[in-house]
Formats: sequence, structure tokens, C-alpha cells
Amino acid sequence: MIVFALLVGVSTGCSGGGEPVPAASRPAPSPTSAAASPPVMELRYSFDGPLDGPVPDEAGRLPLHAVTDKGGALRSVPHGPGRAVGFPDRCLAAEPKTCPRAILESDPAAQLNPDTRRLRYGAAVRISAEQVVNGANVLQKGFSASGSQFKLQVDHGRPSCVVVDARQKDIHRAESPAPIVDGLWHELACERVGAALSLSVDGKPAAQVALPADLSIVNDEPLRIGGKGISANNDQFSGEIDDVYLVIA
Repeated sequence: MIVFALLVGVSTGCSGGGEPVPAASRPAPSPTSAAASPPVMELRYSFDGPLDGPVPDEAGRLPLHAVTDKGGALRSVPHGPGRAVGFPDRCLAAEPKTCPRAILESDPAAQLNPDTRRLRYGAAVRISAEQVVNGANVLQKGFSASGSQFKLQVDHGRPSCVVVDARQKDIHRAESPAPIVDGLWHELACERVGAALSLSVDGKPAAQVALPADLSIVNDEPLRIGGKGISANNDQFSGEIDDVYLVIA
């Protein structure tokens, strides 16, 4: 099962690990700051169903679909009582354009633009030492060089949350100092609240950075899981992803 949530914060801790936890017993993501209020948008994905057709969120609002190239494929793999999605293995080819690529992608999703609102997003991931790559995207909407962006990645084995403003192209990244490439499941969560972006790993604070309070994330891009697209050098995630969630409040 996948649960997806966005949290913005700063990197100050280390990661933990453990065996898969049944979804029913996992605590729901909880705000780390600001008063609770009804969300503007909330998406939660469980990958317990087939991956060869539309993959809807739990409320059936924004389906994802597989996009592949060069023989890349997605796999449905066991995770606790449910399933997760597995992505292509790390590619060591000298020419990146020959590497298998596969992601999950929505239609263009303007409804997922948080602008300056509070944003939380996250996922559970499992990565082994043999799957470490540079720029492994867990989830992403938008690009840093054009438009704006929010992203969760595991770059060189270390998770980080990234946001980029629609006007100023500075990349704001909260990155854990500790890697999570031990072949165990880890829960990653990002939160942007006002002038802070934070990352937590397995429920513990791991990183935090300051942001402009008026940083605005608005773009016409889809939500993508597992990579930024299917072109060469697509920041392909190699490993498994589950429990993806996104909350705009």
C-alpha cells in the first residue's frame, strides 16, 4: 500500500529501519506545526491493485498510469499485507539513453499546486546498496529550471525534500545526513509550512531548511512517481515505493 504526503523541513537527524508494518497499524501522518484545518486537496495511493491500467488514489480522484521506455517495466511486489511497486534495476550502461525506464504519471494536475499553502507529502521506500543512484526521484511535480517544483528524492542513498519557487530558481533542499540503503522499508515525509521545509525519516526529524515565506509552487506538470519522465537521465528510481500521500492545507 502507498501513502503519499508532503512535509517541508530541515535535515537534522538520522534514519531508521525495520520490517514492513501492516498498513492498518501505521499511524496516520500528523501535522508538525500550524493548526489543523480541512485540506484543500488530499491524495493517498495504495498500490495493492494492478499496475497495467489506471492506478487511482484511494478516493478515485487522480489516477496514475505507467509510462515506460527501452524495455522498462513496473513490478507489483509484496509489502506487509499489501503490495508495493518495484521499479527498473539500476542501469550501468555507458550510454544512458539505452537504459530501461518506467514511472507512474498522472495527467496534468493544476489542482495539486500548493502555491504558498502548507504542503505535506511522502512515501515508504526500500533501497539496497546495489540500487544506489544519483538522483533517484520518489515523487515530483514540476521542474527546478522552469516553472516550479516540489520533490522527494533519494540522491546517492540519502533522502531529501526539494522545493523551488515559481519566480526565484534557488533550489531549497532538506537532506538527511544518513543514508537509507539497507534493504529495509523507510517512511519518508516532507513538509513545507511558512518559511520552513523539513524532512522526517521513520517519524523522526532528519533535516530542516529555511524558505522565503512567500515561496510559491505553481506549474502545469503531472504528478510523477519513480522519475521525472522517461527521457534519458530521467533520475530513475531503482527500488520499491509504497504508501504515497500528498496533502495541501
